[in-house]
Amino acid sequence: MAPIEWLGHFSFVVECALWIKTRRIKADVVHVHESHWIAGFAQWLAEQLGAPIFCKEALGQALLWPGNPDVPWLSRWQPRRMACHFLALTDHLRDQLIAADIPAERITVLPNGVEIPEATATPARHSTAIYAGNFSQGSVYKGFDILFQAWGRAVGVEPGLKLKLFGSGDVRRWQLMAQQEGAGDTVEFAGRTENLTREMLHAGFLILPSRVEGMSNVLLEAQAAGLPAIVSDIPGSVAVVQHGFNGLVVPVGDAEALARTIVEMYRSPELRERLGQAARQQAEAHFAMSRVAEQLEELYQIALAATAPGGFQD
Repeated sequence: MAPIEWLGHFSFVVECALWIKTRRIKADVVHVHESHWIAGFAQWLAEQLGAPIFCKEALGQALLWPGNPDVPWLSRWQPRRMACHFLALTDHLRDQLIAADIPAERITVLPNGVEIPEATATPARHSTAIYAGNFSQGSVYKGFDILFQAWGRAVGVEPGLKLKLFGSGDVRRWQLMAQQEGAGDTVEFAGRTENLTREMLHAGFLILPSRVEGMSNVLLEAQAAGLPAIVSDIPGSVAVVQHGFNGLVVPVGDAEALARTIVEMYRSPELRERLGQAARQQAEAHFAMSRVAEQLEELYQIALAATAPGGFQD
């Protein structure tokens, strides 16, 4: 597929360049949502437009892209992406960017934003656990193997447990694993949903056992709904969940610890309620879409003032 991908990228780059040369593209700010080669191209684009450039860094590891042969003029884009102003989702990613020689003054920690629903979950009244994610990403990222190993052990202790899973992708492997773990009757693969918040309002807690996450939007949606979560101790999740305050944290890849924590959450409606209330309050204070949008707009205004005639320069 490399030749076909190369032609597609070539067409995209040339078309954008032509639009710039004919002045059919105008922009105050260029904002790119990936830190691979497209960030380098976007930096060039911004330079031609005389606009500031922002790059969102959301991967589990900053600047994780070795380069592919399906990208034309690759040697140009690699160094250029390092000249962006980076928006790091977490402090962990900021530290990684600094370690990669990005100046601290060109890095801003800005999390994902989430809409805060009017309704609030009542986790003390519900005990069903939910999971939401893309099953095509597999266990390397999402930790499905750990989830079902832990779930089988938890069901052995508390047979009344129920798990409802939402998401697209082939789930046959995980259906089989749930059966093998002796928990098949307690697990429902519900497929995609257009209203995950509604499901969260009628659940007891979220489970997110991922091995790799930037900052999970599903986790933020759960927090905004007032639904407590059990998460693995990876940087993107612990940037949102503080153990014992607005959720529970377990070691990544530890099925036994996850099983114990599932049972703990299931057995205590008071714990679910307390954690859920704190989750909602933290989401409103730090992750509300309006708050994040205001912070981003402020960054744009500062950058525009710096690039205006007579404005200050870094």
